Amino acid sequence: MDGEKVPKGKSPYTSRKSGKTYVIKWGKDGNVAIHEK
Repeated sequence: MDGEKVPKGKSPYTSRKSGKTYVIKWGKDGNVAIHEK
């Protein structure tokens, strides 16, 4: 995300590049849903 790797299971995540905070929902089958806070 924004060129950065996000540790699996980490949520919320704040991007160092944009400073935006994202809420990440990690699916069991590798799907990821990302919502900007």
